[in-house]
Amino acid sequence: MQPDQRPRKNSKADTGRMPRRPTDRIEDLVASVLALLLLVSVIAAAAIGIHVHAGVRELARVQAAARTPVTATLTQGTPSPRGGETAVTAKVRWTGPDGVERVGDAQARTGLNAGAPVAIWVDRSQHVVPPPAGPTDALIAGIALGATLIAAAIGLVALAWAGTRRLTMARNCSRWQREWARVEPTWSTRYR
Repeated sequence: MQPDQRPRKNSKADTGRMPRRPTDRIEDLVASVLALLLLVSVIAAAAIGIHVHAGVRELARVQAAARTPVTATLTQGTPSPRGGETAVTAKVRWTGPDGVERVGDAQARTGLNAGAPVAIWVDRSQHVVPPPAGPTDALIAGIALGATLIAAAIGLVALAWAGTRRLTMARNCSRWQREWARVEPTWSTRYR
């Protein structure tokens, strides 16, 4: 047999698959687009998480420069622990760098007596402030936002895919009903 006389193969017949419906092609296209969108969303969420992490670390640096740790003294005892409560707001007293005694409210462990030392943070105006953010806060903020964005993207992609499947299934059912209405009369007369 000459090379140009070989029988040509039909690509559809060779695959052993049934012909594809238009709805199958639509599903394939939508699945590809959604997979691409999900990939882009994951990359974007990671980039945003990294950006937030860097932002919180910078905020922590600024806060640490503007806040000072001070040891204050409780002016009255704190109540005993109850119901899993481990900290309460209590009145404290401390002496500022200018030698002036100050009083304010700060978080203190429960069950302490008056006069017990309490570690607090103060700003430049000698007001009690929360401790500066730390590396763990930055890490948690970045991961939490990134994970939330990824979960939202997965939810939206799943919703879009479910909507696509519902529409294509409705189209397929409609097509199957039309085809059965056309075939059923001839098919059912053979078995009478």
